[in-house]
Amino acid sequence: MKNLTTTPFKKLLPKDLIRMPWKNGGGMTTEIARGGKRTDERDWGWRISIAEVLTDGPFSIFKGVDRTITVIEGNGMDLDFLGTPKIELNLFEVVKFDGGQAFEGRLKDGPIKDFNVMVDRNLFDANLVIHDGQTQGDSLIANHSLVLVHLLKGKGAQIGCKQNIFNLRRDETIIYRNNDVLKICSSENALIAIVKINENKNT
Repeated sequence: MKNLTTTPFKKLLPKDLIRMPWKNGGGMTTEIARGGKRTDERDWGWRISIAEVLTDGPFSIFKGVDRTITVIEGNGMDLDFLGTPKIELNLFEVVKFDGGQAFEGRLKDGPIKDFNVMVDRNLFDANLVIHDGQTQGDSLIANHSLVLVHLLKGKGAQIGCKQNIFNLRRDETIIYRNNDVLKICSSENALIAIVKINENKNT
């Protein structure tokens, strides 16, 4: 597998991903990618994954981490924290929250699957967009940033940057890191998660 620190792109296939059961038995996590500086608290500065949530239960606590989540399958979930107004996670709605809070996840109607982006807020910030196949799109990759594109469903998508053009199938991922415009063209029934991770200027 190509190293992102020395090449401007890499493609990940489903067989490349790591699937792990939760310690509490409440679900499974498939890690797509991680990167950034190792800290005293964790061995990544950013991490992108897909979680299968099977039962109600507490969310893992990540102090100093911003989390961005969207539900990609199922009827949604609510996050409760010490009696404060709940955070609703609905299908394809993107929600950002503090990963250091002790949230309790409550499924609305059966298991769900969510797309999850976590960043150490002292090192990075992240933006997640769900792109449908009705329109084509461009995404600027600035200096000190990367863009990850993951095909959630659909027949396929074509991702291009300069001379590097890839065709993505379902559950495949492409990560770009260079200073250019990423062009995205997909089938009408496609759903694509696009994550942009930027290094904080003060790091």
